[in-house]
Amino acid sequence: MARATPGHDWLRRGSAFHVVKRPCGEFLIVNTQAAVEADAQDLSGSIRKFLQEQIAGSPDNEIAILTEEFRTSPRIYGYLFGETEPYDDVYREAVAALGTAMTSSSGPVRESTTPAGFTYLGQFIAHDLTRARAASKTGECESPALDLGSVYGSRDEHKAPDGRRLRTGASYGGIRYKSLDRDVFRRPDGMPMIGHPRNDDNLLLSQTHVAVVAFHNALAGQYPDWSYDEIKQKVILTLQAIALYDFLPRVADREAWMRVVIERRGYWYGDRHNGRLSDVGIPAEAAFAVLRFGHSMVRPAYEHWNGKKGDPRDVGAFVGLSYLGGGLRNFKVPGDWLPDWTAMFDMGRGEAKLKAQTIGCTLTGFLDHIPEDHLPKSDRNERNLASRTLLLGAHARLKSGFEIRDALESDGLDGFPIDAGNLVSASPAVRAVFNNRQYEELRARPPLWYYILREAEHGASQGPDGTCSRLAGVGAQLLCEIVAQAIRSACPSILAASIGDLPIGTGRPEDARMSGLVSAIGDADWYAAAGS
Repeated sequence: MARATPGHDWLRRGSAFHVVKRPCGEFLIVNTQAAVEADAQDLSGSIRKFLQEQIAGSPDNEIAILTEEFRTSPRIYGYLFGETEPYDDVYREAVAALGTAMTSSSGPVRESTTPAGFTYLGQFIAHDLTRARAASKTGECESPALDLGSVYGSRDEHKAPDGRRLRTGASYGGIRYKSLDRDVFRRPDGMPMIGHPRNDDNLLLSQTHVAVVAFHNALAGQYPDWSYDEIKQKVILTLQAIALYDFLPRVADREAWMRVVIERRGYWYGDRHNGRLSDVGIPAEAAFAVLRFGHSMVRPAYEHWNGKKGDPRDVGAFVGLSYLGGGLRNFKVPGDWLPDWTAMFDMGRGEAKLKAQTIGCTLTGFLDHIPEDHLPKSDRNERNLASRTLLLGAHARLKSGFEIRDALESDGLDGFPIDAGNLVSASPAVRAVFNNRQYEELRARPPLWYYILREAEHGASQGPDGTCSRLAGVGAQLLCEIVAQAIRSACPSILAASIGDLPIGTGRPEDARMSGLVSAIGDADWYAAAGS
């Protein structure tokens, strides 16, 4: 078999198995008895079949977990800070136990000041940065960029028949407002036909996707002289501006945001490294740790989410209203479940009705048992989302929070509040894991994902009421650099010169807000109408 290009391999060994990530979306999976080679365009069938036949039931979940990540995002993975030494089995046992402890609390909602809609906008952004793309015929790989490929696809294959709008789907019962459909476009069997199928992971995320599609279609109606490409460009630039000037300031501390977004300097972002990460592709630190911070923002239940209805709904109900969740009616989203985004974003009339949870080391209990249908058949042994995330980081050999903090400090950056003295969360369950003498390595090499959540938790605890919840230190620095670089490497990019006015708010990028996008759809009450 052909060798993968040196310098761009993602190689992991587990027992007799090897998984190699090749440039431009190819995989090579090998064990001592069998081998499979599949192009990125046919990974779903070939790799899943191979895993079921060769790996299913294996005591080593490493290959199953990592391969599923590669299957859903078949592009180059690389490191911003390099790999660390392999973690042993005791460490992996420790992080699995830590994940269980992080989802063991059943206490009240830790309500923050951040509108709940930003939980799912963050997930939407993360999916766009890590979405699966097949290799091009020229053999060139696409670098991660915030270019809304999750909405538009690789070849603009989601156009409506009129050639200017995007396809949408009607909800069950045919509920439509101002000629706008309220579901993603689906096949007759309910499968979403969108740029990134993971955006149908739960109802609140899929409706964020719908809002972006509706914004495109609203511009098509408002500006009849604009071509499809002109509308698409304005939508991409608007979402980039919202990410930089609305999303990041709400979830990352101001010092890191100012340093990266305004001053344009950082560890790798900015003039020092010419703002280019083409040799890295998707940073492993982003995919397996930093971009997953939003898991802790998920509420156990949502009230006032549906127009005038205030009945709280468990987050599991929203996960069920998806293709994989099996809760669609007649293979469509039920019209009486459409969320009210005016309640989940601050619409310029004061605070949003519904807030996200504070970012921290305690996750809602639902996340300790992800529904099996949302997991690959080859790997359903670990259903705890926190444990899965921590194991991914260990299997990927991400450097620890302390190692990355030290790298940033050696580069002249500062403002990192967590050290050995305040590393452990106040949660009794988490503290018990760290105090287990068998797991001493956890204190010396804290997982990056846990570390950045602990930074945010520590920062909130220093505030007057604990509700000001933002990433701090390492987490804030990395998130701002990852998102800013994803925008800088996009085409078009809001960071380029002469982009013109945006079609929301004042038109200035720095004034762009998600509430402006919702309003620009035509009528903010469009979202509330379903609950009337």
